[in-house]
Amino acid sequence: MPAVGSAGIPVNWGVDQTGFIKWLFAVKSLMMMDDEQPFLHFNPLYDVGEDSVKIVSWNVNGIRAVLRKEVFLPFVAGHDPDVVCVQETKAWPEQVVLNLPSHPHQYWSKAVRKGYSGTAIFSKAPAMSVQSGMGVERHDQEGRVTAAEFEHVFVVSVYVPNAKRDLSRLDDRQDWDRCFLAYLKTLEVQKPVIFCGDFNVAHTPIDLARPKTNEGQHGFT
Repeated sequence: MPAVGSAGIPVNWGVDQTGFIKWLFAVKSLMMMDDEQPFLHFNPLYDVGEDSVKIVSWNVNGIRAVLRKEVFLPFVAGHDPDVVCVQETKAWPEQVVLNLPSHPHQYWSKAVRKGYSGTAIFSKAPAMSVQSGMGVERHDQEGRVTAAEFEHVFVVSVYVPNAKRDLSRLDDRQDWDRCFLAYLKTLEVQKPVIFCGDFNVAHTPIDLARPKTNEGQHGFT
């Protein structure tokens, strides 16, 4: 099930310069089923004013598919985020016709293999710099990380690999996690980091609809 979350960040981005990598919980959390309209669940963890910055993250499970279904563009228009982070684009940018003039600054990380994985960031404002991948060749073949640097913060769209149902990729996943954390730390030395996306993990049993049946499964080991 594709999931969408948005974080309302005050103009000063609501983060100080001293702490570890900051988790910014969603002010509004949005969930969308494949063929349904999104519904909105309010989670008032922060008081967000008119001059806040809205960041939306969505695993689209194929950007071309959600464009064909005519749900992506209306969603962006309806919620008017400043930055859109997408995961599992499953396309190279030259394969996509994306008519999104509200977000003209579009940054893609593509997998070597077409039709697989991939991340992107679409923004109203231009980024100061953009990074595709985390600088680790063995993990940068699938387009799983896109990082955009803005004046006060880095925004990172990430699609974390899963360990596979038989857990055959668990060692690779754990190595990926360590490398990704190290990469975020290198960014955080420069300025605060907001990272969002599909982490392919359930942190606690409440994160799953059926935790008992998922014990020991990939993403919940």
